[in-house]
Amino acid sequence: MRDVVFLILLIAGGQGIFLSLILGLGRGKRSSLLLGLMFLSFSLQLFDLVLLYSGEALVYPHLAFWSTPFNLALGPLLYLYVRSSKSNPDTLGKVNWLHFIPFLLHTVYISYIFHFQNAGYKTAFIQEILAIQVSADGANLNLTNILFAIAVYGQLAIYIGLSKVQIRNRQDFKGEMSIWLNKLWMAIVVIAAFGLLQFVLLALKIDQQPITGYIAALLAVIYIYYGAMIVMRKPEVIFNPPKPQKYQYSTLSSAQSQRLLSQLRNFMTEQTPFKNPSLTLKDLALASRISDRHISQVINEQLNQNFHDFLNEYRVNEFKTQLTDPDNGHLSMLGIAMECGFNSKSTFNTTFKRFTGLTPSEFKKKQSSYF
Repeated sequence: MRDVVFLILLIAGGQGIFLSLILGLGRGKRSSLLLGLMFLSFSLQLFDLVLLYSGEALVYPHLAFWSTPFNLALGPLLYLYVRSSKSNPDTLGKVNWLHFIPFLLHTVYISYIFHFQNAGYKTAFIQEILAIQVSADGANLNLTNILFAIAVYGQLAIYIGLSKVQIRNRQDFKGEMSIWLNKLWMAIVVIAAFGLLQFVLLALKIDQQPITGYIAALLAVIYIYYGAMIVMRKPEVIFNPPKPQKYQYSTLSSAQSQRLLSQLRNFMTEQTPFKNPSLTLKDLALASRISDRHISQVINEQLNQNFHDFLNEYRVNEFKTQLTDPDNGHLSMLGIAMECGFNSKSTFNTTFKRFTGLTPSEFKKKQSSYF
């Protein structure tokens, strides 16, 4: 029976590594790379479990203990994956990689004391580890084992908590993304809980080879296959995380937005600030006494325009009005355009045609035909 379990774990571990490669290399998204490293962590843990408890680590010592540093990487991977899934993955700055300092330090340490050594040393090291952990009297964990476990589970608990706060407080985690992240979070919690229970049973010498470790491993297997299913059936959940709404943290209500739009339009009509060709958003905010953030939000949400289109629409409409004014008969069309806030002939022609579908000359000719 145990051999069957080991075979299942090995197959799942291999498929987990394949899945991690798909995620890490797929579509260049940082969030999928982080998820791929999480599945790689699961897979390496499975391989180490099989190698140690089957005794194969003594036959293939070079394959042992590759998962150990990942004990200190799983928490940061979960937290940063949740963060990167809520927006553009590239918003994660380089400073966030500082979360992996404990992982890197332990990688250097385990490489120095084990991976850089010869096969004979590694075999003796593994024999000593197995002898310490399992004896006739039960597990004999030394202070180093205990402190390392406290560091691992303490750090993981902190990152699990931080990840849950991110999931709970984000409004852009909806639908399939919400389900996926919550299941991922719960999987890490349950696997970590069984791992911690195994350590406690060993430390208290309650069970020489507690089944909880195998349960945690089987849960990891289930999640590897669940992750593979999500990648195949719903790849958009993994590779295309939702982008955050631009103004999701704004305190501006819909009614307030409508009032500000009316106030802004009145100011534009009465004061004609658009006639200033160098008018900026900050200039308009100071003159209208409406914050630049609110002006931008109102224009974007209520009119579906950007700031420059908003100004140019007023300039085009003003040009159409001034063109038919007899007092401007002495001005050329370009002269009138300059008076309306345009700063060059090419900008004027391009903008005017974009808003009206006609060139200024075609518009003037059409207007003349009405009279």
